[in-house]
Amino acid sequence: MTTLLFTEPVVQSPEPAASPAAEPIVLRIEGLPKGQPRHKPYAMKMGDKWVGRVHPDPGAGGKIDSWRDSVTLAAQNSPRRPLVPLSGPIRVDLVLLLPRPKGHYGGGRNAQVLKGSAPAWCTAKPDRDNAEKLILDVLTKLRYWLDDKQVCAGEVRKYYANEYQGQRSGAIVLITPLDEAGGEAFKNAFLQKISDANAVESA
Repeated sequence: MTTLLFTEPVVQSPEPAASPAAEPIVLRIEGLPKGQPRHKPYAMKMGDKWVGRVHPDPGAGGKIDSWRDSVTLAAQNSPRRPLVPLSGPIRVDLVLLLPRPKGHYGGGRNAQVLKGSAPAWCTAKPDRDNAEKLILDVLTKLRYWLDDKQVCAGEVRKYYANEYQGQRSGAIVLITPLDEAGGEAFKNAFLQKISDANAVESA
């Protein structure tokens, strides 16, 4: 039986959670990750005036709708779906797993053997910000939180899936409510760490 994505969390939140006993909400989504289409501005002449208009990204269509449906289904069916929208600051970590090109594998009897030169990080589409926006928009509509402006921390990572090792294309989403009381101390410690690093480089 093929294992869907990873079997354990892959991102650990460094910020203090709202409750020490609270675990992040984990969504596992199967499918081909896509990004939120961006509207393209253009101008058209109407009479003696030029008028600004926008139209959807021409690359948008069925594949994006299919991925959005997969995200929606996973979020709707999660046993951890909030009964009441989360309030306060939230951290959302996102791991995207994209299918590997055939060129990452050997040939012939080694067709399922990953080449030593094959990269782990995915530098292909979708862009990380567009991929994150699509997922956050879906979770906002499903009332996981009041507004996605509450999402103030998190990482987005893009990897290639090793399908012959049981990994499937898709995404893992980790949603962690943050502790407002501990936020100021964490911020100061984080800024001090950056300041110390800069001081070492300047020395």
